Amino acid sequence: GMTTEKERAKVEMGEPEGLRQVVGVYGMIKFYTGYMKEWKIGRGIFHDLLNKLTAETQELEGDLFYEVEHVLPPLYEALNETKYAKEKAQARLDAALADEQAALQGKDELEKVVASLETQVVGAQNMLTDLEDALKK
Repeated sequence: GMTTEKERAKVEMGEPEGLRQVVGVYGMIKFYTGYMKEWKIGRGIFHDLLNKLTAETQELEGDLFYEVEHVLPPLYEALNETKYAKEKAQARLDAALADEQAALQGKDELEKVVASLETQVVGAQNMLTDLEDALKK
């Protein structure tokens, strides 16, 4: 059979401890044939699954690392640029609104001046009419 040293090496490779003894005693039992033998190094599907899982985990970690390294920074950069552009646009809009506000106030002033001028013109016309009337008499 297997020496303890060989067994220890197998245990270190991931084989449940004492499996060989179990095999010795219950070799023909369904439990062994159906399940336990799948843990045997080099033959069992569990080790293949474990290896696949480990490989996939490493691959996922690799993908994650790649994303953190390569995908996220440009996204952050784009996000910051967008934020900066939005702030600039907002500033421009605020300035435009302030200008418009000033323009509106200016328009009010202008309208007042025009109104006052019109009043003066109407007043002058009235005086002129009065003068003409007086001259006709």
